[in-house]
Amino acid sequence: MDGVPVGVECDVADDGPINIYVFIGTMLGHLFAGMYIAVNVAVIGFFLRERRHEFNPIKHLVVPILGVILMIPAVMSVIGGLTIPILNVELPPFKGALSLTAPIVAVWMVIGIVVYVWLSMRNRDALARMGEIYGGDAGE
Repeated sequence: MDGVPVGVECDVADDGPINIYVFIGTMLGHLFAGMYIAVNVAVIGFFLRERRHEFNPIKHLVVPILGVILMIPAVMSVIGGLTIPILNVELPPFKGALSLTAPIVAVWMVIGIVVYVWLSMRNRDALARMGEIYGGDAGE
């Protein structure tokens, strides 16, 4: 890829195993970016509600907010269609199957949120058991 300017699309065949790898990798990028943002937001809520006596405004408020703000360009770059004028970087929007990755991941995340809300309203014990199974401290 030497000599290809940033933002210029390369012609790649629409079929083949490398495209499946890129498709799955792109969806994982969406998921990890979403999880990183969710964890930063959760830190704020956790230390404000559960560990108020340990709350440090820098570590538990400013740093997570900066983490969310700095993830916005990363999320946009994974989705595509981002221009960063300061760095002279242009990422064109995805075409073809890759344009479906963001909606697929969004639906998957919404399903997870719906399942969580349903379990929290109907079966809180199931959430506690999941916390125990996956290494949480729900039993405390």
